[in-house]
Amino acid sequence: MSPIEWYYARNGEQFGPVSPAELKQLALSGQLRSYEPVWREGMSDWTPARNVKGLFTDDLMPEGADAPPQEALASESPSSSGVVDQQPAAAGTPPSAARPRHPLDLVLSFAKRTITPRFIDATTLLFGQIGHYGLYFSMALVVLIAIMFSIRGADAITLPLAVVAVLTLVILQYASDHLGDSLKSLNQTVSGAISTNIFFECLALLSAFYGLIALIAMSVMAMDELSIELALRAIFVYIVFQFMAFLMINPKSLGITVDADAGATETSIGLMTMVLKLFLKLTPVAFGAGIAAETINLIPIAFSVFGERSVGLTVLSAGWLRIAVFAALPVIIYLGFIILNLVIRILESVVSLSTGIAELPTEGHRDEDSYL
Repeated sequence: MSPIEWYYARNGEQFGPVSPAELKQLALSGQLRSYEPVWREGMSDWTPARNVKGLFTDDLMPEGADAPPQEALASESPSSSGVVDQQPAAAGTPPSAARPRHPLDLVLSFAKRTITPRFIDATTLLFGQIGHYGLYFSMALVVLIAIMFSIRGADAITLPLAVVAVLTLVILQYASDHLGDSLKSLNQTVSGAISTNIFFECLALLSAFYGLIALIAMSVMAMDELSIELALRAIFVYIVFQFMAFLMINPKSLGITVDADAGATETSIGLMTMVLKLFLKLTPVAFGAGIAAETINLIPIAFSVFGERSVGLTVLSAGWLRIAVFAALPVIIYLGFIILNLVIRILESVVSLSTGIAELPTEGHRDEDSYL
């Protein structure tokens, strides 16, 4: 007798064949969700994986077993899984589990295969390091420009201003370094569930599109005005929008589970949690890209010192303030996340309490089983 082979489908794509042991491993590792359809020879149609007896709990059916037992398939009909009913398939040929695919399905499917959680983690680490060492370079530039101002006979406030700027950046760098681990820990420990990710997938497509449009438009404006500052900001906006799109199509990287069985309340809490964690995960990238852009923008300011001093000093102050804002970003996001997450958890507790009270039997009412 030929070994049993299983097929499974995800996001309109069909995978397999895999052995029973491999299918169970997919289920145990979370790569196969309970609502995703599966099929094997002997079954007339696809059925949600949760209907396969023992797939998520006990041992999988033995190699020589016939079609899954009726009690395993009786809890939900195959058509309710979202898969279109098919005619019985020929031996060894699974019926099609794929719905008619929209062109954007192909784009998102490619993006999900290419942009993995590991890629996202590596990107956040890279930009975090860029921000860390970029602050060193920016502090050196501030000191250098202040010294050049002093040599040129600038106002007496120049050097004290530079000392305040450097001390502020040192403290913010220290805070951001130590909060980096806290932000990563919060992303790993705070979780949620949503019934579908279609809303964020649409936002991801819009974010990627608008990021590209902003890059092109701002680059054209930068060339017309011969503005390095505007060109750097165009790159910053593009990076932030693209990375935001990467996060929204990868809820797993945010610790968010997509589960069709999630209820309305659970989904609502999950959506709010995902928005918070989106900003949490975006912080290292915005931190690094922003500091890099503003630090590079300080370089031409250093040369402007040899021009009109008042203009150079004003621009230096504005550039330092922008760097300080990006350096403070991890602190701001951390505090905001703690406060807003507390609000979400309070709302979750209130909803759970209200649901529990509503389910309590009213006075004078007894369940018939209580008299047995």
